[in-house]
Amino acid sequence: MQEISSTEIIQRIQTENPWWQGDHTISSVFGEMKRRAYFKLLLPLVKEQKMRRAVVLMGPRRVGKTVMIHHAIQALIDEGVPPRSIGYFSVDHPIYNGLSLEKLLEYYAQSSGLNHKRDEIYVFFDEIQYLRNW
Repeated sequence: MQEISSTEIIQRIQTENPWWQGDHTISSVFGEMKRRAYFKLLLPLVKEQKMRRAVVLMGPRRVGKTVMIHHAIQALIDEGVPPRSIGYFSVDHPIYNGLSLEKLLEYYAQSSGLNHKRDEIYVFFDEIQYLRNW
């Protein structure tokens, strides 16, 4: 089995986070979609900073969870959060197979230049159920 290099993983992370470059917007694929009904309930939970905790967004397949994640990312950027402080991982991509959450955060740090232990960041793990022991 061929080993995936850290360079390839970092390139994938940079591809999944297009708002780090250019005009700091999410992909037009998501940007052109309408906001989902529960978006107004999700965004305050994402922005809440008093408690350091995870927000878990669950629901049936194909209802717009990924769209809501990207709309939340755009809302954070629009409210002044530095784009590199927002990381997104589509965990179902095979390149992340076998990596731990801690390792993904280390790759995020290498990709973004931020330290997840020191800096205020937002990290979105889409399809996290594919990550062993999440």
